[in-house]
Amino acid sequence: MPNVAELKQLLRLAEGRIEQLVEENRSLTQFCNDLMDAQGHEAEQMAAMMEQIIQLEDALRSKASEKDEILALMAALNARMTSMREQALQAMKAAADNSSRLQIVRHVFDIAAHTEEDELARRVAEFNAMIAPAK
Repeated sequence: MPNVAELKQLLRLAEGRIEQLVEENRSLTQFCNDLMDAQGHEAEQMAAMMEQIIQLEDALRSKASEKDEILALMAALNARMTSMREQALQAMKAAADNSSRLQIVRHVFDIAAHTEEDELARRVAEFNAMIAPAK
């Protein structure tokens, strides 16, 4: 059977080990808390990044729709200009072929009908309004 001195020494060793384990427990608890704080911070950053990505996607969609509208206006303007060009060529051909004045007047009237000043000015203003914000 161990004597009292041996028991006291064993008790001191046990107390030292307990203190060491308590300190390790504190360190591990602090480490876990720091880790959880870091994960919380990462989650906040991820949420902020997701919001930025969503805003970027919205901006890209908006720009794409503006681009589509501009392309549609350009196509309409191109079609109108092509039609006017063809009619002008017909009028010049009629004049070159010494057509009657009535035919030349008809061709000029067709060109004028397709180039109503107010209509053309409105379309140019719409086009300018579309491309101005895109710059």
